[in-house]
Amino acid sequence: TGVQTCALPIYTRVHAFALADGSASWSLPARGARSGAARYYSPADCSPLVQDGRVFVADRKFELTVTDLDGSEVGGDVDVAAITGHAPSHAVYLRRPSGAVERLEGRTLQSVWKTALPVGRTPTPPTADDRHVLAIGERDGVLYLLDAATGAVLDRHRVNPGLYPFCPVALARGYALTRSLDGRLRAPRVRGGG
Repeated sequence: TGVQTCALPIYTRVHAFALADGSASWSLPARGARSGAARYYSPADCSPLVQDGRVFVADRKFELTVTDLDGSEVGGDVDVAAITGHAPSHAVYLRRPSGAVERLEGRTLQSVWKTALPVGRTPTPPTADDRHVLAIGERDGVLYLLDAATGAVLDRHRVNPGLYPFCPVALARGYALTRSLDGRLRAPRVRGGG
């Protein structure tokens, strides 16, 4: 039937709204906010993900809240800075501040693979398509192209001088478009990138 819910992190809570009329559906505190957060605390810098009948929100304390579309909490995790998904493959990708990108199966929340990379704490989500996942290292400025099925590193390119990568990567026609904090655009051709 398509997506019918929009989730937004506002202050210390995650709010859901019906797309049909904008009415509030539910609201609950984000996992990281439950231990006491300032009023201005945002539960997330990374956009939430609505996929596979679930809402995924990574918060500033690097905790992941997972609910169903009715707002009932169905899971969670720690050490998560950002999330993205690929709906056709039911994949959810986590950027872990401890230094990894991980793929979960979105319906079961089970880990499929986890690849150690120096991605850091920046709340920039990985970029994913049906064959690839891209993530930029926070300190080394390297763009990593991963195989979506296995997590194996297929290619890498230095794309910024070690500045925080606040802009997600766009992948099209074999090129990865990146923008670094210093405003520079780069579009390296990535091996196997499509």
